[in-house]
Amino acid sequence: MPSKFTTLVTSILALVSLQTFIATSPNQSAFAKNTIKYQPPGRVSPGRTESSGTRSIGDTRCPGSQKSLFLATLSPANHIGQTSLARPTLYAYFTGNETLEIRLRQVGKLGVVWKQTIQPKTPGFQAISYPKNAPELITGENYSWSASIICNPAESYKIAGITYASLTRIEEPPTLQDLLKNSKTVNDRAQSYANSSLWYEALDTLAAEKLNNSEDIAIQTELINLLEQVGLNKTAKQERDHAIKKVQPKI
Repeated sequence: MPSKFTTLVTSILALVSLQTFIATSPNQSAFAKNTIKYQPPGRVSPGRTESSGTRSIGDTRCPGSQKSLFLATLSPANHIGQTSLARPTLYAYFTGNETLEIRLRQVGKLGVVWKQTIQPKTPGFQAISYPKNAPELITGENYSWSASIICNPAESYKIAGITYASLTRIEEPPTLQDLLKNSKTVNDRAQSYANSSLWYEALDTLAAEKLNNSEDIAIQTELINLLEQVGLNKTAKQERDHAIKKVQPKI
């Protein structure tokens, strides 16, 4: 059995290693040679962050609770996130375990394309699968989707906060399949999607791997870097702080 001293030293080394990897200033990478570079589609508005695009809410609370909650919808802050899929996987970032309600609307149309609730099992990245019984996304159309914190599912109209994101479906780029054929790793696949300006596919590739292997520091670092590239700095900070706190030694 390892001694308490050995465990402490191991924890400290893990913390130092993690801080070396991910406790960097925004838009700097600890994996300079491997960092995924996202290519935005066309011209975008520079400098915008999630705080100016209602991508996230922080320090919000349910009535009667002192627990501070952070919620973000993961889509670029300065342009519409693209996908080539009819039913893409969406992602939110949530620090609580309260019910989340997801709604998708087609811009310029009345009504909701689909809505559903999810119950987070653990804080962090929340995968939202597009239902098979919901209408496929229409190529060339813009959509808006939202995530709301439902404090009491019996009273769904009582919410602690809501965030919004944008989405559009495009034709699959003609070079994508060739890029994917030459992609041998998770990072390679994510880079292929990022090169093709397919935000939702690039994010899903990394986030799904993160959810399957929460201890993979390299994937975690790539996710943080990817979020920062599109102005989701507050969400990136949440993930970085969570990662560092997770390995802090308990003395």
